[in-house]
Amino acid sequence: MGRVKTIVSILLLYMALSGCRQNDGGIGNVVVDDHLFKEVELENARFELKPSAFSQPLQPSVDFWLKKDDQVALKWDSFEFHWERTGTMCVFESNTSTANCSICNYCQNPVVQNGPPCFGIELGTNVTRFDLVVMHDGFVLVPEPKLALSVPSPQMVNGCRPDSPDPISFQPERSAAYQMIIPKTDLSLAYSPFDIVTETKIHVVEAGMNQTVAYQLMRQSIDGTNYWTWAITGENSWLENFSPNLRVTDIRVLRGGCADGSAQGKQCATPNESVPVRPSRIFFLPNFQGAVSGYLGVDLHSCYSDLNASDGKFVNLGSCRNTSNAAPTERFTTPTYEFLPERLTEKLTWLVEFDPNGGGDADLTTSVPDPMPPDAVLIIEFTIHARGENYEAVKTNMRAVYSADCVADAGRLQ
Repeated sequence: MGRVKTIVSILLLYMALSGCRQNDGGIGNVVVDDHLFKEVELENARFELKPSAFSQPLQPSVDFWLKKDDQVALKWDSFEFHWERTGTMCVFESNTSTANCSICNYCQNPVVQNGPPCFGIELGTNVTRFDLVVMHDGFVLVPEPKLALSVPSPQMVNGCRPDSPDPISFQPERSAAYQMIIPKTDLSLAYSPFDIVTETKIHVVEAGMNQTVAYQLMRQSIDGTNYWTWAITGENSWLENFSPNLRVTDIRVLRGGCADGSAQGKQCATPNESVPVRPSRIFFLPNFQGAVSGYLGVDLHSCYSDLNASDGKFVNLGSCRNTSNAAPTERFTTPTYEFLPERLTEKLTWLVEFDPNGGGDADLTTSVPDPMPPDAVLIIEFTIHARGENYEAVKTNMRAVYSADCVADAGRLQ
């Protein structure tokens, strides 16, 4: 996110900042040592999901899917008070103070003393708590959202100091749109507007329960074969990401285009009239470089369809057959990355193949498998399950499986 600013209410400032006096030139202007308090700024404010069972951080994302009881952390690069010498105008585009434009960045742990840039103002002076996160149920933005998190004001520095032993975090209680706001204190006026710093949609999956998420597939010719493919958009920050405490189980592929899923906080809703089709197999390839041929460990990242499955759930990663006659084994992925082995920042690309000779069928109502037309519009739908197994035990077992099955890939199982 970019630099986001807000003007703090005059009444709040007057109550919050000790040692201030009113400027004779204007009622309510808070001035210290001829500097006028202008605004509060949080730079690069963001939500982060880092489940405690995993040492590696996840790829940053805009929206999240998580298991209930996962923690969401609040982060920012700076927490600044801006001061402007009376009679001058400042734009505060950099983090460098000047004689006229003072920037007190509490993330740098400044020595609080009289004079610029902090003018003796310590966090926690008179203002006991900051409201930081609000929640909109049902992903519908409303004028008066529910408060989801407030913190003691001295803890604001924990959002930006990497050595902080007490990061700012909360457990989302349910699926909703969550907004981080410029600190609004318990002393604020009730009608003060919310100044939004950043917003995220969070889907909460409870243990023992499943949810589905769907995406539109795109046809691509790869190695001379038609595949229908999908990968999450975004590079440094993905559009969505999933807690490694979640996993994909059943996968369906359906004919049709996505309906609007915004009411459910999703990019894509599966239309009721969508018709299941049967792929011959599905690949899920980390860090895909555009070719299936020569991909190291490709058999560990593919599943053949179960021709006897019902309800269109022809692929299940809990009983994946990586060749047409292999015994089923488990595979551990989210829609966006593989977590056993841990490749939490390597984006998965999903490739769906329809080989009639391998059981692929574009029309399940006919007696023989039909080829998939090149212009077919398809959706991939993942069932998301909240994992309940012991992570370390599963991790140890899967390391052995991967090492035995794919020596060429074993060096990446870190």
